[in-house]
Amino acid sequence: MKPSEYRNVFNTGIRFHEKTMLIIATKNTYGISRLGLAIAKKNVKKAVDRNRIKRVARESFRHNQSILKGIDIIVVARANMASNNNQVLQKILERNWVRIQSCKQF
Repeated sequence: MKPSEYRNVFNTGIRFHEKTMLIIATKNTYGISRLGLAIAKKNVKKAVDRNRIKRVARESFRHNQSILKGIDIIVVARANMASNNNQVLQKILERNWVRIQSCKQF
């Protein structure tokens, strides 16, 4: 996504709050779903943890892309996100993909 598209999602998107992450989603006009990641060094100190979180998020999104048609999604990391292992991150993301898919505004 381009910076202007990130701004659009941040300004107009619906927020789904979790303890370790914030997920923002909005409808797009492309007909395909797209994922953006905002994993700040301020919140996740180690590069290995930031890369692991990105890898898990991309993989989870790829597996669920078929149920998320025409939606732009941004995953924003919070400070304690790195303390979760891959399975916990996967479960949190799976739960939120279902929440987004069942949201009436999409």
